[in-house]
Amino acid sequence: MIAGLVFLLALAQHPWFDIVTLAASERSAGKTYGAALRDAKTGARRWWCLEDPPAHLLDLPVEEAGGLALGGVDIVFSAVESYAARELEARYAETTPVLSTASVAFDEFGRELTRLELPSAPHWLITVHDDPFRPQPRLDRGADGGMTTSVGRIREDAALEHGVKYVLVSHNTRMGAAKGAVLTAEYLAVTGHV
Repeated sequence: MIAGLVFLLALAQHPWFDIVTLAASERSAGKTYGAALRDAKTGARRWWCLEDPPAHLLDLPVEEAGGLALGGVDIVFSAVESYAARELEARYAETTPVLSTASVAFDEFGRELTRLELPSAPHWLITVHDDPFRPQPRLDRGADGGMTTSVGRIREDAALEHGVKYVLVSHNTRMGAAKGAVLTAEYLAVTGHV
């Protein structure tokens, strides 16, 4: 969610690109963007950036991402969760260029390793969370037997040009030590180095 908010801030006054449509889950579809930002129970605005949301976008209707028609759209900027990105971004890319957030880059990291189907390899080397309160050590350190690194709170870092900051949790005695060493040995064996 936060990456999507930052996309809007970056594109709202961009000299080359115009925001022509917004898409989200079924929960937000059919509402204006301003209404979609409001928590239905509390009325609180779910906006996590320091800057206010771009006022001229608050009345823009939100479309359902799964049924998004891309007529009139030249580029899709996507900030969806990695599990949804696999399906949605592939479909969008059939007709329109898709530029995705760093979460998909994280998601794709290690994909080659997991394709080798090594006995100690996790299903996902990296899991990306969109929840602004994840990852959490108690919840995420044991993911996939302690072999998955959990990443979240991905956001722009103004301290560096093109900077990105994030939080990650990795189990330091499993992936970071013993089981990680076994995984490395499995990889060396499969690739003919051992």
